[in-house]
Amino acid sequence: MDYCNIEDVEVAAAQASDGDATDSTESASSSQLRSNAIWRVNTHEPLPPKTFSVVDLTSPARPDGPGYLGPNPRSVKTNGSRPQASPMASLAASPTPRPQIDHQIRLLPAEIRAPNPQGGQLEFTTHLTQTLKKMTNGEAPLLKHFRPAFVSRDIKVLERGYWQFWIKIAEESIVKESRQPPRATLKLLGSTARKERGKAAGVRELKALWTECEFLQFWKNVTVVIESGKVGWATRMTKELESDSLWKIRAFTWGETLGHIWMLFLVLSDRLTGKVYMEWISGDGAVVVQMSHGKRQSGVWMRKGPEGARGVWSLG
Repeated sequence: MDYCNIEDVEVAAAQASDGDATDSTESASSSQLRSNAIWRVNTHEPLPPKTFSVVDLTSPARPDGPGYLGPNPRSVKTNGSRPQASPMASLAASPTPRPQIDHQIRLLPAEIRAPNPQGGQLEFTTHLTQTLKKMTNGEAPLLKHFRPAFVSRDIKVLERGYWQFWIKIAEESIVKESRQPPRATLKLLGSTARKERGKAAGVRELKALWTECEFLQFWKNVTVVIESGKVGWATRMTKELESDSLWKIRAFTWGETLGHIWMLFLVLSDRLTGKVYMEWISGDGAVVVQMSHGKRQSGVWMRKGPEGARGVWSLG
């Protein structure tokens, strides 16, 4: 390929203007440039065209299909033919845990306590309040229905102890079934035969089945009466979860008021506590009084002895 040397062209242009190499304001004509310019022909081999390497920074095209593994796919070993479920899918598929059948009972306060007395007196007279006295007075006193199954001794007026019983919370259908009368086949066996069959099966009714609504209503009623001070001071009731939905209830009383408190529970529970096995336990841990459904001693619960702190209560 022919090419022109720029320096030679400039010299020729100067000579054509005024004969020397000085600058001139006149430019050389094209004919003078052709006659005086020195053209050189490059005898060397033409240079090879320059090549440029282009780096493609774009992502390679992905073939159609869900299993694309990149430009250099590699085999993946799996343990089984079925794909593993994601943790979120397993969590969504797991069943929702059912709420506890006694959930509302667990939220209740563990203790109900009577208010402290506002004053005192020089000599003790009685722990019976006006509310408790109504159970012993009148033409049809409620206390006549308090007939324990067992009483080990007389109860002192100033003695301390507590009622203890157990309530099992169950579904309404189970509770209704447990309260159905005995089947006709058991009735034909007679009371003695039924007792023997119960002993052989190891059955002992130490707890009662209640629904959660029945327990909540009973606890609410007792709370109102105790916290208002209508049953006297130093009276309190506690609840404690022993096992699944089984609650141990304790009601701390004076010896003078144990029969009245039992009758109060009967009224506030809509007679449900009348079918609950109960024990009144004295301060030394001995069982002094027992209440059992269907088994009662004869007599009336009454006060004996002198008035004041030296009196006692027992069946008369």
